Amino acid sequence: MRGAALTLSLGACLCTAATAANATSTDATLRALSLKDRDGATVAYSPGFNAATTSYAANAPARVNRITVEATQNDDGAGVDYFDGGDQALTDADAVADHFQVDLEAGANTIKVKVTAEDTVTTATYTLVVTRAVPMASPDALLSNLDESSGVGIDVGTPADSPNVEFTQAVRFQTGSAERGYHLTSVKAVLANASASDGVRVRIFGARTIGTPHYSLYTLSNPIIADGTLTFAAPTSATLRKDAGYFVVFDSTASDAGNDYEIRATESDSLNTKAAAWSLSADRHAKNKDSASWTTDSAVPLIEINGDAVVQATDANLRALRMRDRDGKLVTYSPYFDSAATSYARSVRYPVDRITIQGTASNAEGATVAYVDGDDQLRTDADAVQEGFQVDLEVGANPIGVRVTAEDGTTTRTYTMVVTRKETRVSQDALASNLDEPFSKRLYIGNLEPGKILRAQALGFETGDNEAGYVLASVKILIWEITHSAGVRVRIFSSTAEGDPDSSLYTLSGEVVLPTNPDLPPGDSSPASTFGAPANATLEPNTRYFVVLDSRSSQLYRFYKVFGTKSDVVSRVADGWSMNDFRHTGIRDSGVWTTADAVPFVDVSGHAVVPSSDATLSGLGLTWDDGGTGTD
Repeated sequence: MRGAALTLSLGACLCTAATAANATSTDATLRALSLKDRDGATVAYSPGFNAATTSYAANAPARVNRITVEATQNDDGAGVDYFDGGDQALTDADAVADHFQVDLEAGANTIKVKVTAEDTVTTATYTLVVTRAVPMASPDALLSNLDESSGVGIDVGTPADSPNVEFTQAVRFQTGSAERGYHLTSVKAVLANASASDGVRVRIFGARTIGTPHYSLYTLSNPIIADGTLTFAAPTSATLRKDAGYFVVFDSTASDAGNDYEIRATESDSLNTKAAAWSLSADRHAKNKDSASWTTDSAVPLIEINGDAVVQATDANLRALRMRDRDGKLVTYSPYFDSAATSYARSVRYPVDRITIQGTASNAEGATVAYVDGDDQLRTDADAVQEGFQVDLEVGANPIGVRVTAEDGTTTRTYTMVVTRKETRVSQDALASNLDEPFSKRLYIGNLEPGKILRAQALGFETGDNEAGYVLASVKILIWEITHSAGVRVRIFSSTAEGDPDSSLYTLSGEVVLPTNPDLPPGDSSPASTFGAPANATLEPNTRYFVVLDSRSSQLYRFYKVFGTKSDVVSRVADGWSMNDFRHTGIRDSGVWTTADAVPFVDVSGHAVVPSSDATLSGLGLTWDDGGTGTD
């Protein structure tokens, strides 16, 4: 009996032990709970974690629009699920990333972490309330980083303690790929220490390929300047091209010491909102007014760019804008065409009295293009037969507006081209002149260096058929520079039968006038030097002569330079006159001349001799037969 009882007791113990070993866990607690933002930084919550505490609260800045929840169960056999405040299951916002991602709305976000023990019956729920600050960034902005941490201030203008500097700040952005580009409505920025007297100015610039600001496209406006987040409105017609780089540029229109302000900035490269393919570039720069170069800045201004993609119905952009002269030659202008830029300019020489302009609408099938004057009145095509739109040019500024009306019939945009036709340099009494022709090169005259001894230039002209001939009044030339004692000499030569200068007929005299800016080609800063002819200087009809330029000095390095042209066109000639058929360079007094590819700018002035038409007697004398005399 004792043996049987022992056997029964041992079996009961073994059975109890087996039951205990096979029992499932009822542990539904967490061992750890952590929150991290998009950058992997820990988001603090309170109270500190305790497995027995199931309610927690955390605050997140507006830039944290997604949070990572890492819940570690105390028992490996327990399961973890995530629910919202209404006990609806949450979906991992990024199933590829580690742990569980939850997108946050502005305000309170309830996240429930439900732990189910291994026994599948025992549960515990840990509740997190994460309150996200209300974002400053507009959800439909084209680009915004307004919610990034603002720990940096960038100086703009002239600080009181640095009166000799004037800072400008710029940050580059890249537009997206919307087919017709984008309407720009506004730019937001965060200012500090700002007032109306600081001359706050916000502009949009085009971008050079080297990544620096190029030229101003739009100046944005804000009627009230103060500290905080300000909205600067763009002009109503402001647009941006697709897939293009631009800059937001901050500067000051005031220049006195103390007229400065701060743009709040961040060290973060992240964006809070952006349209498809939009981005902020690493090109962010600072520049002092006295510097021609930009320096890279590590801080990024807090900005927001607002607008919307252009749709076909409201597309009032140009795709191209071209100009040509009467000869069909392309006329360039500045800045280079950008559908976002609406103001352009070009200066043309006096002979260009008509221009052909042609604007091509981006929506060529639906938009219309019209041409207006400076008063917004429709222009009339000066030659309706020719392709494009012809505009006759007056001397001075000629504003030509290219007005695009979108397909909706109400959206318009005007591109303005100001073509400035220069005054003529030709004398009013010119008999032959090339002064209005294009500049080609500078020509040396005199003793420049060994091997180029006593260089001379000659330009031939032929007189008209006025039977009484012509009076020569003066010759004008354009002198670029002159060395000491070079001795400018201007003479009129006869011509050999072969078409070379022969012998000197007249030596003209005058004063040398130099350009105010010798680094520029001849223009308004390059007045002509006038050399007067002797009082008895006349020219025979139908005769070839030469204007010959040389130096009176024979010494080395006594020379001067004149502006010249390769043009075969004559700006003005009197009836029967011609110029440019004989163009030579040679050695003074040698009689050896060679044909030149360029000739000096020359203006020969005078007038035709008019024979007297007086057929009256100044008196009448009588002689009598007896030798007496009388008068009547």
